[in-house]
Amino acid sequence: MKELAFLAFVVCLLMVVPTQNTRAETTSIDVEQELQSLGLQSAAEIMSAIETGFLQGRLTPDEMVSLLSNLAAYSGEKEDKEILLITIARALKDDSLPVTMLIDKVKEGLARKVSLQTIRQMISERASLLAEVRDLLYMNLIFTSSEYGQENCLVLPLPRFDFLVTQIADTLANYQESGRSPLEGYLIYQEMRTRLLMLQQNAIIPAEDVELILERIKPESLTHILSNVLSQQQQ
Repeated sequence: MKELAFLAFVVCLLMVVPTQNTRAETTSIDVEQELQSLGLQSAAEIMSAIETGFLQGRLTPDEMVSLLSNLAAYSGEKEDKEILLITIARALKDDSLPVTMLIDKVKEGLARKVSLQTIRQMISERASLLAEVRDLLYMNLIFTSSEYGQENCLVLPLPRFDFLVTQIADTLANYQESGRSPLEGYLIYQEMRTRLLMLQQNAIIPAEDVELILERIKPESLTHILSNVLSQQQQ
């Protein structure tokens, strides 16, 4: 009986006392606190966009707390940090774009000790590419909503649509940064094809999505996107 009583006491104790590995779930309140610590004038606009991202499933509190804490610890002008966050916020809320690629690029730049101005240029170019690729999918009747009601249109769930947009835009960004000619549409198409097929082989992307893109997106369309983005940069 004494042993049973002791075991019952231990079980109750374990239920009451939290273990060292217990960690409170990150919430939007934590994100807002991190954002406020930066002391930005546009904090309300940025937080509104972040909350939109949470509702859409395009952002998580954990990744935003990580980004904001990294920015807070990084040396640089507050205004430059604000422009980075506004670029992401407006891409997300005003243009309804997936922003994972932008956030990852900011984190990569911070880890490599790149200047905030350079990071700003990189994510601005990527935001333009995301918008161009999103519009290209629309032009080829690939949507995220059935409200368009056009013949032969295909409606994808938002996560799958966003993933395609991100992968194609990232392929274009990497090609552009390599310094090669934007007029080599066939080469750009082959790089996109190689990436999508690799993702398919690793069961990261459905085969039907890959087939859809390779069937509907043409090399000349990719050339057109890169030419547009380069023109925007030169203005």
